[in-house]
Amino acid sequence: MTKPIAPSGDYARTLKSDESSLLVHYVYRPLAYPVAKAAHRLGITANQMTVFSGLCWIVSLPLFVLGGLSDTLLLAAAALWCIGTLLDVADGSLARLSGTASPAGFYLDYVFHLLFKPAFFTTLAFVTGFQVSMFLGSLFFIAAVALAPMLNWSASQSSAEHVLCELKGKGKLPENVPPTVWLGSNDSAAPMDAKRRSPLRILRALAAECLSYYGQFTFFAVLVVLDWTLDKMDTSITTELPLPCTTIAFWTLYFVFLIRLPFRIAREFRRMKSIPKS
Repeated sequence: MTKPIAPSGDYARTLKSDESSLLVHYVYRPLAYPVAKAAHRLGITANQMTVFSGLCWIVSLPLFVLGGLSDTLLLAAAALWCIGTLLDVADGSLARLSGTASPAGFYLDYVFHLLFKPAFFTTLAFVTGFQVSMFLGSLFFIAAVALAPMLNWSASQSSAEHVLCELKGKGKLPENVPPTVWLGSNDSAAPMDAKRRSPLRILRALAAECLSYYGQFTFFAVLVVLDWTLDKMDTSITTELPLPCTTIAFWTLYFVFLIRLPFRIAREFRRMKSIPKS
C-alpha cells in the first residue's frame, strides 16, 4: 500500500511517534487537533483537559441510567461518551503541542481509563439487562459487575505490562527481549504499519478498534442514537426493548469477550514464558 504523506507543522507535533490505532490516527487525532490548539491559546493545560474528559465520562453514566425518563438525558449521555473520547485524545495532542508531556500526565490519563471502562460496562449491563426481565436482568447485572474489569480487552495486557515493568525495574529484563513484547499484548496495539499491509488487515484492525477501547464508546453512542431514531420512526424494526440495537450488541460482545478471555490470558502467559532469562 502507498505510504501516507507525513504531516508537518504544529499538527505533526501533536502526533505520537508510536501511534498504533488507525481510528486515532485518521479520525480522532485530526478532530482533536483544533480542540488542542484552541485550548493551548486559552492557557488550558493537558492535565486539566484530562480531568474534563474524565468528568464527561463519569457524568454520562447516571444520565444514561436515567435515560428512560427522558430522550434528552439518553442523547446527552451518548454525546458525552463521544466528547470524552475526543478530549481523551486531545489531551495528549495538547501535551505534545505545549511541550508539557510527562509521566504524571500519562498516569492521570490512565487512572480515568481504569475507573471508567469497568463502570461503563457495568452501566450498560444495568440498563440493558433489566430491559429483558427483572430476574434475568438481575443475574446479568451481577455477572457484569463481577466480570466487567476483565471485559475491557486489557486484562491480560495489563498483567503482561506489570510483569515487564517489574522485571525492568529490578534490572532482570534482558536486552534482547524482542520489541513486539513491549508494543502491547493485544491485536489493537500492533503497529500501524502492520495493520496497513493489506485492505483485509485494515478492516480487521478497524473492527477490533471499534469494539475495543479506541472506538468502543463512540460505537455504543452510535447505537443509542440509532435506537432513538428507530423509536421516533416507529418502524417494525423496533421491539418492546427501548434500546434493542444497544442491548443486542452489548450482550453479544459481552459473551464473546468472556469466551475469549481465557484464551487471551493463556496467549500472554506463553508470551511471558518466551522471554529469555537474564
